[in-house]
Amino acid sequence: MNQLFIQFVKGLTVYTLIITLLSIGIYYGLPELKITPVYLYLIAFMYAVNFLLFAKLSQAVQNKPNRFINAFMLLNFGKLFLYVAIIAIYVFLYRSDAIPFTITFVVYYILFTAYEITALLKIKK
Repeated sequence: MNQLFIQFVKGLTVYTLIITLLSIGIYYGLPELKITPVYLYLIAFMYAVNFLLFAKLSQAVQNKPNRFINAFMLLNFGKLFLYVAIIAIYVFLYRSDAIPFTITFVVYYILFTAYEITALLKIKK
C-alpha cells in the first residue's frame, strides 16, 4: 500500500471517530433532535464506502494518472446511485423513520464528501 492511502485511512478513521462521538452526544444529549436509530450503521457504511473508493482511486492514480478524472467521476456516480438506492429502500421499508434517516444520511454524506475532497486536494499538491 502506498503512503498516501495509509495517510488517508488514518485521517478517515480519526474523522469517523469524531463524527461518531458527536453523533452519540447528539443522539443521547439532545433527544428533541431526531436522528435515526441506525446512525452508527450509517457511519460504518460511509466509512467502508469511502475506504474502498479511495483505494480504487489511489490504484487508478498509480496505474494511469491521466485516467484519474474518469475513475473519479465514475466511482462518485456509482456511490451516489448506491446512496439513493439505499435511502429509497430504507424509506420504503421503514416509513416512520423516513425523515430522520434521510436527513441523517445527507448530513453524513456531506461530512464524508468534505473529507474526501480535502484529501483529494492534498493529493493534487
